[in-house]
Amino acid sequence: MRARPSQIKAIHDSEIVGIFMTSQWAESPGPDQAAQVIFWWRRIEAIIAGAKPGDCWLVPYGFTGEIKAIPINYEKALKAEPK
Repeated sequence: MRARPSQIKAIHDSEIVGIFMTSQWAESPGPDQAAQVIFWWRRIEAIIAGAKPGDCWLVPYGFTGEIKAIPINYEKALKAEPK
């Protein structure tokens, strides 16, 4: 999603805050996913509370690490999007 101009434009236009998980999340069993969402949830809420519209973040897989900001080049994506 972060590499497709049309979807980047959708994030920009809707002014949402993007919270992304690594591909390992999708490949893990449901109970593992649930445990990790519970583990990270307070930090995700804090990120959203302090974020600006269009900010995007990457939540690591596992129970260590930090949620990191993802730089998104909206200008480039908006130019690439067919009108």
